[in-house]
Amino acid sequence: MNNVEIIRLNHSGEGIGKINNKTIFIPKTIVGDIVSVNIIEEHKNYLRGSIIEYIKRPTNCLNPKCKYYYKCGGCHLSNLSYQDQLTYKENKIKDIFKKYLNKEISPKIIKSNKEYEYRNKITLQIKDGKLGLYKNKTNDIIEIDKCLLVSNNINKVINNLKQYNLNKVTNIVIKESNNEIMLYIEGNISKDIINIDNVNTIIINNNIIKGNGYITQNISNLKYIVSPKSFYQVNNNTVEKLYNKILEYSNLNKEDKVIDLYCGTGTIGIYLSRYCKEVLGIEINDSSIKDANNNIKLNNINNVKFIKGDVGKIINNNYKADVIVVDPPRSGIDKITRKTLLEISPKKIIYVSCDPMTLARDLKDLLIKYNLEDISIVDMFPQTYHCESVAVLERK
Repeated sequence: MNNVEIIRLNHSGEGIGKINNKTIFIPKTIVGDIVSVNIIEEHKNYLRGSIIEYIKRPTNCLNPKCKYYYKCGGCHLSNLSYQDQLTYKENKIKDIFKKYLNKEISPKIIKSNKEYEYRNKITLQIKDGKLGLYKNKTNDIIEIDKCLLVSNNINKVINNLKQYNLNKVTNIVIKESNNEIMLYIEGNISKDIINIDNVNTIIINNNIIKGNGYITQNISNLKYIVSPKSFYQVNNNTVEKLYNKILEYSNLNKEDKVIDLYCGTGTIGIYLSRYCKEVLGIEINDSSIKDANNNIKLNNINNVKFIKGDVGKIINNNYKADVIVVDPPRSGIDKITRKTLLEISPKKIIYVSCDPMTLARDLKDLLIKYNLEDISIVDMFPQTYHCESVAVLERK
């Protein structure tokens, strides 16, 4: 048993301390905590620990609202005030840019409209018939009756699911928008699930058994289709702030051509299409590109075109644009695409990132030809270490 004082947090929201001059990472701690820990992993350069007890807690420590917080792996920062969470994210991105790009930045902070009940999606795990979320850093299931990050409507569905035999179900995704709820189930379950309360659409193993197989979401005066396997931002209440920041950074005129890479269901491209001449979107996911094309029809848009395919294999220097928007997965932009962006050489690149580390890596290449004009943190994921940001690059 060892006593450890937490001196800072790492980029995953874990506390960092020292045991015999060796770094130890301890989840669910904050700066100023003194904790008694078990060493659960020993590596050459670091240790991992689990908390036995808190010996001393700092004055800014909060009691988390969620009763599962110290076991569940979904949230990481709920023992900090919301302002302290934002400060952590600001310092995180500053540290990364200083370390990997040698750049001093002052990101703008755009708060989430909600600190809780903001998520429109939850993925539930099932093991031995138990329904819940993964325990922190394990594949063990914590049974839950309520998740504070989702709405009361979704929590009602979670509890309604418990009346069914889930032994042959592997996971369940619940999505919500406009007070509509969609249930996507993988595995075998009784067809009686069709009678579950408060659910509009049910899909089992890609087969629609209730509803039309999708729900719709409004942003501004636009409508978007949300399918079970398509990517859509999880924070309905703050996504418009993100898109408005992209629009502001783009500074479009009616003659501009826009390329939207990793376009998902086309939400960003369609949002920008009202302010430019034309938009071309590229996306590899089948479900997303189908939704994107349906979203054009749904909104009567005639200056947007979507192409299905791997961005890195499709995009080349024959594509021309005034502004290119990239919203890649957590892994960032592949090396070939980074090279191609430099060859296309648009006036501006707007980079939407959910991982500051891959953002910094990609900017290292792009800043050969571009200046980083501004960057904003849009807090899409309160209570977690995840950090959504949007940067604007202008050609030198």
